[in-house]
Amino acid sequence: MALFFILSLLLLSVAINSFAYEAEREVDRFQVIWNTPSLTCIKRYNITIPLARYGIKFNRDEAFSGDEVTVFYSTQLGLYPYISTENHARIINGGIPQKVNMGHHFAKMRLDIRKKLPKKNFAGIAVIDWEDWRPLWESNFGKKTVYRKLSIEFVKKRYPLIPAKRVRDRARHEFNKAARKLMLQTIHYAKKLRPLAKWGFYGFPYCHCDLIGKGRCNEQSLHENDRMHWLFDASVALYPTIYLYRSQMSWLQYDRHQYVQAVMEETLRMTKDAKRPYFAFTKFTYDPYAEDMLFYREMDLCTTLQQTADLGGSGVVVWSSTSSTSSASKCKQIAEYMKNLFGPTSHRVIQGAQKCSNDRCSGHGACVRTPLPNCNFTSAIDQFNCLCDLGYHGNRCDNINLYNNNTEQLSSI
Repeated sequence: MALFFILSLLLLSVAINSFAYEAEREVDRFQVIWNTPSLTCIKRYNITIPLARYGIKFNRDEAFSGDEVTVFYSTQLGLYPYISTENHARIINGGIPQKVNMGHHFAKMRLDIRKKLPKKNFAGIAVIDWEDWRPLWESNFGKKTVYRKLSIEFVKKRYPLIPAKRVRDRARHEFNKAARKLMLQTIHYAKKLRPLAKWGFYGFPYCHCDLIGKGRCNEQSLHENDRMHWLFDASVALYPTIYLYRSQMSWLQYDRHQYVQAVMEETLRMTKDAKRPYFAFTKFTYDPYAEDMLFYREMDLCTTLQQTADLGGSGVVVWSSTSSTSSASKCKQIAEYMKNLFGPTSHRVIQGAQKCSNDRCSGHGACVRTPLPNCNFTSAIDQFNCLCDLGYHGNRCDNINLYNNNTEQLSSI
């Protein structure tokens, strides 16, 4: 009995010291992370986009890939199968997940990750951007129907005598099974190679809104996301998109706000049980490929930056295309916009989220509020609840949970 008591005290001491160490580490409650190729502005035009002064994180030299954020596109991670639409249609790596040789895929993955993430202790954002097909058969409609057709042809070639209905059913089953296997084994292997990275897939969860201003994803999106729980469970972080487009400028501000809110609420639904972080991909121009730079208005920055913070997001990734930094004029415009609006707004949101976490949640949780019908940069602290970090609980996240190696709760103090 005495020995058990002594061991319990030792375990309690170790756990408290562990949590104390975690508490001492500075936590960036909300991050704005730059994923725009502004290195071009520096090298070609000697124009620097002022980021550091506003607390915006960026890769060294403002490179597109680096220590803060790296995105792996279709050709940059293993043998991703897809149909190339450049110039003329070409089948790449078999075209469909059923045809991928996983051994060869892993071999190329090792080379690709070592090239883009040379440091084994990389702890930044690592996003797998595979957009050519979707992992559920039913989601491949429109231009993506070609992946269904290829899957059906793959079955017909191997089983020429089975009825058409069985061909389609088998093709659906094989595609869903292979897509799941490819995505799961890819992210598991990526985590093995770079275990500290925040691995996740770009563009998940899905959210399609049938009605403008409805403020929630349609039932089909909810159903599909529920079926893809395996993808969210395997991800270290989620990376939904909250892009606003030029075509949406004709919408009411309320409707744009509700659209972003729908994506955020669905993301929160898919992450809250595991307290998994999420970083929303956003922009600063409505059309990053256009010659004229039409920047986000202040209220759209509120809708994308402030609202993401208010709903418990860990941050935003600010993406733009190479077209947006293709001239000295564009680089100058971005630099001015950064100084005049985007930078100060980002700084306000970053500081506000940190202050609310410290004051309302004891520095051990994120402030989360009930979604608002319209965006507001300033909210009273008592309007927020706390989403506590792992290991803490209570209305103010000021109680510590102590767990053993099997994550069973031992006690709380």
